[in-house]
Amino acid sequence: MRKKKFNPFVLLYIISAILLIISIAPIADTAAEIYRVKGRYAGYEEESLFNDFIEKDYAGLSKKVNYNKGIGKSISEDEKDYYTFVECYNIAVDYNMYVRLGDINKADELKEQFEDNTKLLQRKIFNYWLRYVIIITKKDWEAHMVVLLAGGAGYIGSHTAVELLNAGHDVVIVDDYSNSCPESIKRVEEITGKSIVSYEADVKDKEVMTKIFAENKIDCVIHFAGLKAVGESTRLPAKYYRNNIDTTLTLLECMKEAGVKKIVFSSSATVYGEQKPPYVETMPRGACSNPYGWTKAMMEQILTDCANADSELTVILLRYFNPIGAHPSGKIGEDPQGIPNNLMPYVSQVAAGRREQLTIFGGDYDTPDGTCRRDYIHVVDLACGHLKAVEYAQSHKGVEIFNLGTGTPYSVLEIVNAFESSTGVKINYVIGDRRPGDLPDSWADASKAAKVLGWEAKKTLEDMCKDSWNWQSHNPNGYRQ
Repeated sequence: MRKKKFNPFVLLYIISAILLIISIAPIADTAAEIYRVKGRYAGYEEESLFNDFIEKDYAGLSKKVNYNKGIGKSISEDEKDYYTFVECYNIAVDYNMYVRLGDINKADELKEQFEDNTKLLQRKIFNYWLRYVIIITKKDWEAHMVVLLAGGAGYIGSHTAVELLNAGHDVVIVDDYSNSCPESIKRVEEITGKSIVSYEADVKDKEVMTKIFAENKIDCVIHFAGLKAVGESTRLPAKYYRNNIDTTLTLLECMKEAGVKKIVFSSSATVYGEQKPPYVETMPRGACSNPYGWTKAMMEQILTDCANADSELTVILLRYFNPIGAHPSGKIGEDPQGIPNNLMPYVSQVAAGRREQLTIFGGDYDTPDGTCRRDYIHVVDLACGHLKAVEYAQSHKGVEIFNLGTGTPYSVLEIVNAFESSTGVKINYVIGDRRPGDLPDSWADASKAAKVLGWEAKKTLEDMCKDSWNWQSHNPNGYRQ
């Protein structure tokens, strides 16, 4: 009698079954962890990362389940699992909200609910999790990016690093620390609990930048590496043109060689020139009033030309207005070298006793109180705008322009008064002569960013003043204690 030949697939099936049984709990835990991550992000942003997923599927199912409950009709196990699954998401969002509000008791209560619900879901692994965990994990993986921040140790770069890390992305920072400090990177790591790959290097150095791109699998670049003081640019125009344009060209060359196809550029409202506000993205670039503005306009044109020549290249131009404020933790903020060129750090340094008085440049402009009006935006809101732009770039090609501002102008005197009111600290100031290159009015129409990116500024002028003072009062000498 001939023996039956052994079928190798039988062994494979047995091994697969054992592995599947062993992996049931971890798969459920993985799914739960994904929702913890998504809930943390959604709690911060106050919106769902799975809007389409939930609006299309959950809304209808929720109505069906509640209707069936109301008439006493039985609910399928699949529907129960689905309902519980999305409920976990909502609990995670609420949990993180209460953590931020400091209501630990309520947060702990929600945490128990979350854990109870995930246990229920483990029971029906074959019915639900095996189908959806794979899909969600794939989406989560595809959404993850390694983002290079050129000039990322600076004011806006460090705050953007926080938002990127909290959203689950990895960050590589390149900075020469000419107007920043390596301490800011350590502080970002403290805030987020995440590590950062960083390099001390000049972004204009092609050889060094080529090596950095080779050592890291970069998915997207955010270009912050530029000199940015309007007044200084009128005194040192050649320095501004050399630095700002050369950094852009070097980044584009390195990106092309490394196959990186996405860049978000830190542009400015100064490219609108002397046109009448509010500024809209469809306006042409105007005649800039200072070399700083001209460098931004030229860099926009360079990036646009490169995108026109390469259909795979994505360029996001973020024209932002006047960032002020600091991270609510007080760990990172604006720390200019030497005499501040921007209003808020000068105000806060006067408040801290580092400066004797504030000089307001011009009190005879055609504005309600005679001082210049600007669209001041909280730096955390601005950083969130960069996060939205990076994630938008994942699925779009070509060039897009977005204004990042509040749409509300405040005068210099209004800022001073708001700071005094918010902090209780009196600011000593004098009215001086006008500064070359300054415009009387500038503010944004940010409706495109709201519509396309789903972004809008959320923080108030009071938040901007309080957070600025929180940073300055706890760090009177900036990062150099």
